[in-house]
Amino acid sequence: MSNFNIGDILRAKFTGHYCGEVEIFGRVREFKGALICCNEINSENPFFCYEDEAVKVDLPESVVKSLGEIA
Repeated sequence: MSNFNIGDILRAKFTGHYCGEVEIFGRVREFKGALICCNEINSENPFFCYEDEAVKVDLPESVVKSLGEIA
């Protein structure tokens, strides 16, 4: 059973295939087996991660968006 629900905001950190370590903020849109399917907060691009690669973020979406603009 996942600690995440649809609509939750999470921070995923994993090693990408081409660009080394990746850290991304997204909103959970669905679950497919062990995968958590998300859309990135600022661009709405889809991505997926596993539960052990993600941490739930308890901040409003507007704050998470501003953090993305700073980075």
